[in-house]
Amino acid sequence: MERPKTEHTQGSLLFGEKAISASPLLKFTRILNPPSGLWLESTKYYFVELIGISVAKKRLNVSSSLFASPGTIIDSGPVVTRLPTAAYKALRTAFQQEMLHCPSIPPPPPEKLLDTCYNLKGCGGRNITLPEIALHFVGEVDVSLHPSGILWVYEGRTQACLAFTGKSHPSHVAIIGNR
Repeated sequence: MERPKTEHTQGSLLFGEKAISASPLLKFTRILNPPSGLWLESTKYYFVELIGISVAKKRLNVSSSLFASPGTIIDSGPVVTRLPTAAYKALRTAFQQEMLHCPSIPPPPPEKLLDTCYNLKGCGGRNITLPEIALHFVGEVDVSLHPSGILWVYEGRTQACLAFTGKSHPSHVAIIGNR
């Protein structure tokens, strides 16, 4: 998968022989067969083996098994990434510790999913420094998220919320959203 140059450009995802490259910079992780008995039409989704997350280059102390049951999918529809509750709480705590320089605010009224929001004017405005968030996959594949994949920005770019939340039920899959 190519990383977009800016948040307004598109990348690409290649499968099979087209994805093979001689470049030593490319790394690969496998697409998994969907688990049987899921509540969703699993043939429409790409299941991946997420094994961990880092915030500011520090690996969160969560078991990789959290992401395996019932699985993790990549879905370009939702803008928010939904994680197992324990993984989300660890990510939120680590992110908040790295964002102490920014004043926290309540989420905007229509937003019920996101609970970690900031007033960007109070922390440097457009020059804000975000902690790096990296997703770790099987095969030593680490994906550092673009800032647009970390924060959901609103109110004329003066306020933003962490674009992650916990899964609504333990039986639901974890979802890596398109932010």
